[in-house]
Amino acid sequence: MPRPFVKAVAMSGAAIATALFAFSANAVQTVDPFTAASGGTNLHGTTIQKNVSQPVVFYGIYSDNSAGAESGLGLKVLYDATKLTNVTITEEYTKCRIAAAQKQEDVPATSQVVMGWIDTAIRPSGVVASADGSVGWPDAADLTTGGCLNPGSINTDTAAASSSALKLFKFSATTAANFTGSTVVTLDAGQNYSYASASPGFTQKSFTVQFNASIPTIALASTNPFVSRKTHGAAGTFDIPIDPAGALTGTTITVEPRQAGAGHQVVFAFTGAAPTSVSSVTATTQAAANVPILSTTFTATEMIVTLGTVPNGARVQVSAVGVNGVSGPSASVVVGFLVGDVSGNRVVNATDVGTVKGQSGVAVTASNFKSDLSANGTINATDVGVVKGASGTSLN
Repeated sequence: MPRPFVKAVAMSGAAIATALFAFSANAVQTVDPFTAASGGTNLHGTTIQKNVSQPVVFYGIYSDNSAGAESGLGLKVLYDATKLTNVTITEEYTKCRIAAAQKQEDVPATSQVVMGWIDTAIRPSGVVASADGSVGWPDAADLTTGGCLNPGSINTDTAAASSSALKLFKFSATTAANFTGSTVVTLDAGQNYSYASASPGFTQKSFTVQFNASIPTIALASTNPFVSRKTHGAAGTFDIPIDPAGALTGTTITVEPRQAGAGHQVVFAFTGAAPTSVSSVTATTQAAANVPILSTTFTATEMIVTLGTVPNGARVQVSAVGVNGVSGPSASVVVGFLVGDVSGNRVVNATDVGTVKGQSGVAVTASNFKSDLSANGTINATDVGVVKGASGTSLN
């Protein structure tokens, strides 16, 4: 016996049913699998290459042909759970959502996620309580102030939107550890494309994920995946390992005590495939202020993010999304910036002054490079002056 499609989409009430059928139209709806929320590449009809244990991500983007308004959408995302694991649906469009995404993997090889939306309005003429009889979801004519045909428990917390490139959800999965062959992901309305039974209805879309052993995986390094890096003149380049557990609040934080110089470098280290691109990189303080990014560069195993002006005493979260493509790994790390805090205890005091004084005139090495606050390759009176001037400051 086939499983029910979306148990929540059955509508009660003769008035609602009558309205839906009375105003049915002949729009063609579809949901395309795109690589980015704002569009990107449409994966429909394509084959993407993956090795084992690699991410598969796409965004379900709704559109219709605007020839007429449909009155709802029930959707299935069909996949093989023996080949795609850790399936999640996030970033759901919740305006008039009648059925939140529900994963059904009781028959793994024919698994699916089901979800559904109802009409956004019997169109009000500018007033929610006053309907003009037009029906449609989610056409460009929909009003932000419009209501939902509400058969019961329903979400109405997101404003209505145009039918052009409307993001409905984000699909995330991982190829299985024993992934071989290929598998198809399909976006299908399953004969539930319109509660008004409009025709021609819904155009099905799909793409293929194919195993390719030559595609190397890329992942964060298990040891020192994040460091703060500076070159100290002729003395060499020295890294401060950043604690991955560092947070925008609390006591767990790695402190970078050196002056910015040409900019602070936060380095992401990887294993496997060489990092060559990233979808986006952002840096924000604990106060949600943006920190400028001067550059993002790549070496054989590293991605180097160079930050511009960072407020002294700030905690900064550096986040990278989609290394080597939208389906690649994402990561973020928090580091504190407090000039002179060579002890890393989040405050500059007599201890730090004493430490820098004690190293003055000593060659810069891996054991004392933090005292070279100017990062010029020597520890001298300049550095002592810097730490004295910073005494009494602390990390926010």
